[in-house]
Amino acid sequence: MQSIDTLRELFHYNDQTDRVLFTACAQMSDEQLDKSLDLGLGSLRRICRHILAGESVWLARYQKQEVAWPDEKVPLAINSLLQQLENVWRERDQFLSGVTPSQLAAEQIYRDSKGSLFRASLEQMLIQGVLHSHHHRAQVCNGIRRVGGNPPELDYMYSVRKPAMN
Repeated sequence: MQSIDTLRELFHYNDQTDRVLFTACAQMSDEQLDKSLDLGLGSLRRICRHILAGESVWLARYQKQEVAWPDEKVPLAINSLLQQLENVWRERDQFLSGVTPSQLAAEQIYRDSKGSLFRASLEQMLIQGVLHSHHHRAQVCNGIRRVGGNPPELDYMYSVRKPAMN
């Protein structure tokens, strides 16, 4: 079983890297953000929109709420997406602050985006929430490169390592 502290640390890393990526995307033109890419959901803006959708839906599932997958075709400004993401992160962190080990182990039933019912422990659902956007972040980095940008370094160790003492 993962500790809630480990899960919080991984979510914190996700939040930091998403913020860095969304900030990089916010500096790009609409033409760059909406350029059709043979990658992921087709454009940088759509991939960013999907990251927000995933974070929102998984939060609702943790809280045992049923929500429909948001319409990802609605074009939103990257700064607006980031602001909405930050709201989801705050709500998620508030939820996590009250989670106990017994709640982590408890199974829940949730509906996927196609309406099928599944059963998983809250811990498994949280792990999925941590992992969901990893490959989407790779798509965003690749997309930034394809439209002429310079993607930021997002490796976990860059976010936690410290210089060695001599």
